[in-house]
Amino acid sequence: MNSRRTASVLLALSLLAACGGGGGDEEAETTTTAAGATTTAAGSPDTGFEIPEVEFEDADFRVRFVNVFSDGGADSEVDFSWGNYSARSDAASLGYGEASEMLEGKVPSQTLTDDPEEGKVDMGVVAQRSGAAEDDQPIMSDDEIVAEGQELIWILGSDEDPMNAGATSGTSRWIFVDGGDDDVPEPAAGKANLFLIETGLGHLEDDFVTMGAPGACLSFQNDSGGGNAGPVFEVDPGSMQIGIYDANGGCSEPTGTLVDLEVKAGHRYLVVAYGHTKQTRTALIIDLDE
Repeated sequence: MNSRRTASVLLALSLLAACGGGGGDEEAETTTTAAGATTTAAGSPDTGFEIPEVEFEDADFRVRFVNVFSDGGADSEVDFSWGNYSARSDAASLGYGEASEMLEGKVPSQTLTDDPEEGKVDMGVVAQRSGAAEDDQPIMSDDEIVAEGQELIWILGSDEDPMNAGATSGTSRWIFVDGGDDDVPEPAAGKANLFLIETGLGHLEDDFVTMGAPGACLSFQNDSGGGNAGPVFEVDPGSMQIGIYDANGGCSEPTGTLVDLEVKAGHRYLVVAYGHTKQTRTALIIDLDE
């Protein structure tokens, strides 16, 4: 995968300027362009050199952001952006257990790297705690080269932090919805497809879950249908409740709040499991076809 090197380029420029003389102690400042792209210009305390501002432009792809990041066992507030560590354009701010709408993608308008092949887009995304300082390390960043017109979901979840007991680190997962080679599969006639996504439970040790209605686990097919969202849980249309259960418990007692779902024939649903503890696991359900 060829990623955009904006961050590396800006860092190199900054180091080059630091080798020169001059004075000044300008502070880092943030600028918002007319197009809504937020960029950062960081002044060197020795040279006064400022990292060039980076403008963003619309690109032909769409992303829905999902926040199921358990921040050390507490609810998180996360700012999602287009770009990378050094150049970002605001996309969405989400609380714990929230998802954005499908948003039109943005990329830096100029880079010093080769453009991707025709029909492809080189895109990047960043997740950071709301209110964090501009130079704080993001929770997570990622990039993908995708087909023009592709729709994706980027899910920010949690993992154990091996360096700090009780803390969590970020993990993420892409779901390719439509317009690519590994799209979420369509259901059979008169049915709906559910997919269990466990990205929000990675911080829970030895946690094995399934989903189901009260007293009855849902059965899944040992096949992803060609997509990257995992095994297909095929269900009939109608009203149902979905809970997250211990995989070996027979779905007798849900571990958290049940979620109501009005299943529509022909629709695909992501059931994004999340929770701070094994006793509070629940789900955010995303209808991919609404």
